[in-house]
Amino acid sequence: DAQLDLLSFSSLVRAREGLDIADDIIKKIFSAFDADGSGTVSAHEYLMYSLSEALASTELRAIDL
Repeated sequence: DAQLDLLSFSSLVRAREGLDIADDIIKKIFSAFDADGSGTVSAHEYLMYSLSEALASTELRAIDL
């Protein structure tokens, strides 16, 4: 299972979002993804967090309808 440390995660998020995100914000995002507190983010943690965020976003849009 691939693991991302904070530096790798930071590079991934910045490349994906195309934004200049402050280090303290990256650390907060990393902590949210690092569900088990191991100091790394696994593919499973990344997927689970991303899915929960997508579902929450979809739910809010459905309520707006």
